Amino acid sequence: MLVLAAGCSKDHGTADAGSTLSAQDKALKYTQCMRDHGVQMDDPQFHGQEIDLGQIKETDQSKIQSAEQACAQYKPGRESNGNVPAEKLELLRQMSRCMREHGVENFPDPDSSGKLPVPDSLRSDPQFASAESTCLKQQNTPNATSS
Repeated sequence: MLVLAAGCSKDHGTADAGSTLSAQDKALKYTQCMRDHGVQMDDPQFHGQEIDLGQIKETDQSKIQSAEQACAQYKPGRESNGNVPAEKLELLRQMSRCMREHGVENFPDPDSSGKLPVPDSLRSDPQFASAESTCLKQQNTPNATSS
């Protein structure tokens, strides 16, 4: 397990407090901040320039949303306006279409900021795991549905 040296204090400072950090440092701070706010998640994985944030283990959506809001300044991969780059947003849309094509009919599309909240009811769908595996292989983007 990766040991995180970067912490997340209760006072998160200004909205751009994380703007001078590298993407990897942001991922580490984001993960620690989420944990500090009670959301258990896996460590981020680094693949060259690509960062896969760890899968969120928490099931309480209100706790997740609250933590994401508190830790947003550290979440890597966001442009300064809070939106994901267009190419990443299109990948998320492709993932959503793929999930629906593979039997998870009510799988949502991401919003303009790249959030793709997946309700627990969909995660418990018997076809979810198979569809997710198939779609992730097609996109080669691990953890696409964990954000």
